[in-house]
Amino acid sequence: SAESPPRLEPLSALPDPSLLVAAASEVDTGSLTTYLLEQLIASGVPALFWVIVIGFAGKTIASAAREDREERLGGAGGAVQELYDDLYTDGNVNKRSPFGPGGFGPPGAN
Repeated sequence: SAESPPRLEPLSALPDPSLLVAAASEVDTGSLTTYLLEQLIASGVPALFWVIVIGFAGKTIASAAREDREERLGGAGGAVQELYDDLYTDGNVNKRSPFGPGGFGPPGAN
């Protein structure tokens, strides 16, 4: 069964715009504003509370994870950090090489 298209009403069936303006002017904006503020407070305070709780929990978990990672790696100046520094940083700037100024070979050869 085919559905018939919706029936369109003539423009004369629309409400009179002057009635809408009159109805809008009779709205008590003071009570509407009070209701809006009540609803904002009723939903905003719990939402703000949960944002603060979740933020604090996230910060606490991140801090604990960082401390755990440092403990597992031997702390800031631990053996793992020292090995990493030896392998990947240029720590020979302030140290004299036992093989001479050029690196390998007898002193003065390079």
